[in-house]
Amino acid sequence: MLGYNTIIFIAALSSVPRDLYEAAEVDGASWFKKWFYITVPYLRPIILFMVIMGAITAMKRFTDVWLIGGTAGNPAGSLMTAVLYIYRNAFLSSQMGIATAASYILFMIILVLTIALLFANKNSNLD
Repeated sequence: MLGYNTIIFIAALSSVPRDLYEAAEVDGASWFKKWFYITVPYLRPIILFMVIMGAITAMKRFTDVWLIGGTAGNPAGSLMTAVLYIYRNAFLSSQMGIATAASYILFMIILVLTIALLFANKNSNLD
């Protein structure tokens, strides 16, 4: 995920117009003011995208937890994630109803988290 985010971030940095930096230099802006008033507003949609995708990816942890702790989420069930719980109920216990309900709950949590992040971004005062 880090390489993916790095490529997107570098592409976004290269899309910031150089004319704005030159105009800011003529006006005597420091590097911090150029970064805060030019770079950050241009990168804000990209940063929001990365935060939302990172949150969704964190909610979907399965493979690494499964490899470390197995299907029991060992040690002592401390590695149990929502997706591992869904997997255990669906494929090991054959309780498809519980797994489906847990999937819908996970979907709703991700949806609410995404809407909250979009709402927080809309109300931020960087503009």
